[in-house]
Amino acid sequence: MIKKFDPVLIVAIPLLGIVGGGYLSLPTTSLTRGKEPWTSKALLVGLGTMIFVVGHFGFRTTLPPILWSWLAGSILYFLMASVGGFRQHIEPFFVAHMIAFACLMGLASIEHKPQNKPHRSTTTSRSVPMTSPDYKPNPVIGARSR
Repeated sequence: MIKKFDPVLIVAIPLLGIVGGGYLSLPTTSLTRGKEPWTSKALLVGLGTMIFVVGHFGFRTTLPPILWSWLAGSILYFLMASVGGFRQHIEPFFVAHMIAFACLMGLASIEHKPQNKPHRSTTTSRSVPMTSPDYKPNPVIGARSR
C-alpha cells in the first residue's frame, strides 16, 4: 500500500524551517560575530549541507533537486537580507531555510512520482505470439487416459 499524503508534513515543514534555521543561524552569527560576508557564506554552506543530508538520506533524491532547492533558498536569503539589511541574519534565514526544504520536498515528490506506463499491447504495432516458434507441447500432459 502506498501512502499519498502524510499529515505529519503539515507540522514538519514549519518546524524544520524555524528550528532548523535557528540551530544553524544562532551559532554561526556568534562564531563569525556577525561579520559579512563570512556569516552569509557560513549560513549558506550550512543550509546546503542540511539540504544534502535530508535530501540524500531522508528523501533518497538525486543531486539536481538538492541543488535547485539550495539555490532557491540562497536566492531568497540574499533577497530578504538585502532588503532588510544584514544586521539580523536570523529572520531571513528562517524563511529561506523553510522555503528551501519545501522546494526539496516538492521536487523529491515529483522525482519519485510513479509514471504511467502504457500497456504492452498499446506499444507494439503487430501482435506478438505468446509462444516461441520452437515450442512443442509435452506429450505426457496432452495424452488422454484410457
